[in-house]
Amino acid sequence: MIVVMTPRELMTDYLAAARRGDFDTAFGFFAEDIVIHIAGRSAFAGDRRGRDAAVGYIQAVRDRYRDGESSSS
Repeated sequence: MIVVMTPRELMTDYLAAARRGDFDTAFGFFAEDIVIHIAGRSAFAGDRRGRDAAVGYIQAVRDRYRDGESSSS
């Protein structure tokens, strides 16, 4: 069964899942061919292509800034 959602519904459900820490559900909203672009010159900058790359990027940022501070500081 295909579920049709408006962009607003999709983002609302994605953010609700992420806020409650349900990242399996949140990442399930990503298309297999997602492309995200991270601007800048940091180690995180650049394009990430594919669901696994996007999830890896988000997890790396979450790990680094877990408590609101960089774990490298």
